[in-house]
Amino acid sequence: MEKLFEFNFELNNTFCDFTVRNSCYDNKIRLLLSHIINAQEIWISRIQNEKASLEIWEELSPGSLKEYNEIHLKKFIDIISSRDHDEIISYNSLSGKSYTTSVRDILTHVAFHGIHHRAQVAQLLSEKSIKPPPSDYIYYIRESKTN
Repeated sequence: MEKLFEFNFELNNTFCDFTVRNSCYDNKIRLLLSHIINAQEIWISRIQNEKASLEIWEELSPGSLKEYNEIHLKKFIDIISSRDHDEIISYNSLSGKSYTTSVRDILTHVAFHGIHHRAQVAQLLSEKSIKPPPSDYIYYIRESKTN
């Protein structure tokens, strides 16, 4: 699971850098990339039974996005290595409804959530006739083996 979060970390940074470099870090893209990071913050805070420091649709600058992304990677690696993945977390949804979910299922959700929204960003880039950066997990694995 650690490798999956390293993949998400790298791709979040890649998409942030790519959109800034190509002058396409517009409102929709900024909101989607920020939302990925904000959701990570919220899920970490739920696992750690703390208050999140970000709102779900709060807009982040590219610099802040990358700073939070790095902090989150370290926190997720710590959670992956130190928490029982079958531990049940009790939390309230953003609408206030109470839920319980295992750490494993939360981690899986967070990983898929990032993948989903980066695909939306890739679609927005394609609509602007900009070829998005590669975002397949297997591509990341191949690249990490050659670097």
